Amino acid sequence: MWGLVLERWERGFGIPIVLPLAAVEPSAERAEIVRHLKDARQKIDGADYAGSFACSRKALELLRGLSLAKNPIPKEAKDRDVFQRIHVVVDSLFNLASASLHADGPIKDFEPMRADAVALAGATASVAQEVFARL
Repeated sequence: MWGLVLERWERGFGIPIVLPLAAVEPSAERAEIVRHLKDARQKIDGADYAGSFACSRKALELLRGLSLAKNPIPKEAKDRDVFQRIHVVVDSLFNLASASLHADGPIKDFEPMRADAVALAGATASVAQEVFARL
């Protein structure tokens, strides 16, 4: 409701993301990804942003396993096919989700805030939708 008000005032924007589970070929792995993302959203609502990051990371770890990308993945984006490009996005999100677990270098003091958790959960749900559509 509040999102609609913000959109009308041109002060916000929302995109609904629904992760459909395949009806013909049920997949426990897809269902687990959806569960982790649901948990990530609930943790955001409860102001547990580190917990949300952990849930998104679990979903991303499973998405990495579903990748149809051929290895090795070329370094240059122009040399990658669609599956390889999607895989690189999943890997990048996984690296972001793993940031709070490291105590070294430039991320040693990283504590996710709400914006970080929302961005990660939303991006993970979006890329999961892309992966599911291509399986």
